[in-house]
Amino acid sequence: MITQNNKGFDDLIVGFHENALKKLTKNLIALDNKIYISRDPNRFIFIKKVTKKIISSIGMFDLTRRYYYDTLMNEYVYLLDNELGIAKNSSITNELRLKILIYAAKMSYREVGEKVCPNYIFSKASIYRIIKDTIITDVPQNFEIYKKPPSIVHIQIDEKYEPVNKKSKYKRKEKRKQDGERKLRYITAAIFAGKKKGKLLNRTILSAFTRNELIDKINFLLVNRYKQTSDDTVYLSGDLAPYIRESAYLISPCKAIYIPDMWHVMKYMNTTDVRISKKLLIKHPDKVFNEFLIEFTDEIKAVYRLYKEDPNCFNKWLLPGYLGCSQEGMNSHYYCPRFAKVANRFSKRNFSKLITAIESEANNTGIRISSKKFKIPTPIDYLPKEVYEDVQKYSLDTSDMKYETYKMFNKIKYGY
Repeated sequence: MITQNNKGFDDLIVGFHENALKKLTKNLIALDNKIYISRDPNRFIFIKKVTKKIISSIGMFDLTRRYYYDTLMNEYVYLLDNELGIAKNSSITNELRLKILIYAAKMSYREVGEKVCPNYIFSKASIYRIIKDTIITDVPQNFEIYKKPPSIVHIQIDEKYEPVNKKSKYKRKEKRKQDGERKLRYITAAIFAGKKKGKLLNRTILSAFTRNELIDKINFLLVNRYKQTSDDTVYLSGDLAPYIRESAYLISPCKAIYIPDMWHVMKYMNTTDVRISKKLLIKHPDKVFNEFLIEFTDEIKAVYRLYKEDPNCFNKWLLPGYLGCSQEGMNSHYYCPRFAKVANRFSKRNFSKLITAIESEANNTGIRISSKKFKIPTPIDYLPKEVYEDVQKYSLDTSDMKYETYKMFNKIKYGY
C-alpha cells in the first residue's frame, strides 16, 4: 500500500509560522527602540530590559522590552506593553482569547487546547479558566441591511435543553440522583427572507434564555435590518407550543401570522395506525378528526386544539410566498454540533459566551472581548512636552506722569 507523503506541506506550514514569529518579534523590537528614542527622558528613566513569554494565535515567542520608572506618577511601567495594550500579568493575547472562544464553540476544551496554538498546548482546565475569565464587551450590530422586496420575511422559533452544572459544589452526585439532570432551556430563532437552492437568504440566527428577551431581539432586527413597517406582514413558524403561537401577538413593528410547522403537524397526526396525508388534512380537516381518526393520542389532541382555535391553520401552508419552517435543521446545523455531540457541561455564563460566539460567526458580525482579571493598561503619553516660559510682567505706575503722557499710556492700556 502506498501512502501519501505530506511532510513537505507540513514543513511549509511550520516554516510559515516560524517566519511570522520572527517578523513579529523584529517589528516589536523596532517599536520598543522607537519608544526609547522618542520618550521623555526626564520623566521615564530606563531601568533594565525584561523578557516575557507571549502566547498568540501564531505561536509562543519571547518578547524583550524596556522597563522604565515614571517619575511623574511614581511607578514602574513597560511603555511597549502600554502602547500595545498587553495586560501586565497575562501572557495570552486578546486575539488568542477570542480564537479560543470561537474554537470552544465548535469542539471540546481538550481539542481546543491542542489546536488553538501551533507550538503550545493548553490543558483542558486552562481552556476552561480562560473562557471563564473572558468577558464579551460588545457584539457589533453591523448586519447587512435587507433590501425589500423580493420576499416575505420569515421567523421560525424552537427551544432546546442542554445539561449544565449545578450551582452547588457539594454533594453534587447525590443531588443529581434525587433531582435528576439539571438542564438549561434556551430559545432559538432564525429570521430569513428568501430561499435559493435550499439555502436561506438574508438569514440571521439568534437565541435567548427567555421569550421576552428573544422577542426584543426579533423586533430590533425587524426594524433595523429588515426595515419592516406596520404595512408589512411576516410569517411566524414553529411547533405547536403555546409560547410560539402567542409570540405572534408580541411582534410589534409589523403584523405577524402564525403558521404551524408542517413537519411537526404531520408527525403528530401519524402517531396512530391511520395514515393521514397533507392534502387530506388541508381539504377535509373535519372528516379527518371526526371520521377517519378513531384513537386520539396526546399529539393528535394538540393538533385538534390548534384546529379548533384557528380552522384555517392548515390552509396557511398554501399562502403565497410561504417557504416553510426549518428551525429544527438550523438547531442541528449551528447549535447541536457543539452542545449535543460534544461531552461538556457548562455554567450558564460560559454557555451564553459560546452561543454568542456561534451566532456572531454565523451572522458574520464579530464580537469584542476582554479579560475580567487582567485589565488592559491605558496608553501613556510618553513624548516630551514643550516647555513654555512665563514672560515677566511689569506694572507701569502713571500717577506721577504729566497729563499728556498719562493720557497716552492709559489709551494704550485701556483702549481709550
